[in-house]
Amino acid sequence: MLTGTRVALGTLREDLVPDYHRWEQQLLVLVGLGHTTPETLESRRTSYGLASQAGEAGAYFTVYANNGETWQPIGLSALHIEARKQVADYVILLGERRGEGLGTEATKLTLDWVFNVAGLRNAKLEVWEPNKAAIRAYEKAGFKIVGVRRNGARWLGQQCDEIIMDAVPEDLTGSVVEQQLQA
Repeated sequence: MLTGTRVALGTLREDLVPDYHRWEQQLLVLVGLGHTTPETLESRRTSYGLASQAGEAGAYFTVYANNGETWQPIGLSALHIEARKQVADYVILLGERRGEGLGTEATKLTLDWVFNVAGLRNAKLEVWEPNKAAIRAYEKAGFKIVGVRRNGARWLGQQCDEIIMDAVPEDLTGSVVEQQLQA
């Protein structure tokens, strides 16, 4: 759907549900999403079915990384959309390829879709304060810290602050959507 330099976004694929499940069950991903219990593969298959039928209430993407000659699925990017308010909540998770800057590029592509395809006015996310790498990646992609919910989350069994970040169209630079439409 959208192709960047090292990352692309595509639709969810039923054949990748076992991969989505494996990525979501990694400890850092579970903790980062605020989950305290693992999910079964059967439950994930049900969630996939609901996500694939979300329509205007959500947008779900498979994140791919360019490995030279092929595109390898490496994660998920999701938007929970409130169309009436023209806003979305953003979530991303990467499997084994964290720490390479791919999440930053995937977040930029998702924001590009949010503002230039869906025509929304704001994207928001929550991240736990100890997750410094994620906060840096979100800031590089265009998100800004807009608030803190003190003691609003748990990270590895300990209370921590929940950092609230958002982005608006003016925060996005270098639209891939505009480039692809002009090509």
